[in-house]
Amino acid sequence: MLHLKLYHLHPIVVHFPIALLLTGFFMAVAQKSSSNCLLYVGTVAAMFAIGLGLLAEQTAPHVPAAWEELYNHKRLGIATGIFFLGLSIWKFRFKDFYPKAFLGFWLVGCGLLMVTGYFGGHLVFEYGMGVNLRF
Repeated sequence: MLHLKLYHLHPIVVHFPIALLLTGFFMAVAQKSSSNCLLYVGTVAAMFAIGLGLLAEQTAPHVPAAWEELYNHKRLGIATGIFFLGLSIWKFRFKDFYPKAFLGFWLVGCGLLMVTGYFGGHLVFEYGMGVNLRF
């Protein structure tokens, strides 16, 4: 039987912005118009992931040894979301304003996304956050 808890929603949703925003970057490099849609949808997905991450922080069983790592993951996640929100506004409002700089910033955002994901993965695989081990 499926016993879905609120804190299970974050790891389900979090992979969508990662896939959309990284794929969008490569589409932008290839000058495909689909990159805009991937950026916008990926940013919205990131906002959902952030909200669900904050909810997970309140509802998941905590591992005290992981609190510092959790703080870093949360801080980076929020910063990454704000960063991509800024990129989305830039692209929507200014279209092709400094396109090479825009790509450079998007690449920086991809780096932020991966570092944030690293901390999230570390919380699960090193500390067992949100994992109910049954032996």
